[in-house]
Amino acid sequence: MPAEVCAAAGLPAGSAVPRGQVVLLGDNTAASHDSRSWGPVPVSGVVGAVLRGTGPRD
Repeated sequence: MPAEVCAAAGLPAGSAVPRGQVVLLGDNTAASHDSRSWGPVPVSGVVGAVLRGTGPRD
């Protein structure tokens, strides 16, 4: 993942998201329960639409 995404997710620089999983970040850093708490989430567990994506699309 890009350094800024790792930093936002509270992950070590250069972290990789396993294939078939995503990192989810809430918009309220101080009060969000998101991938900073649970780690990557299987794509099959996501219900909804992507509002903003980062990184390669492949």
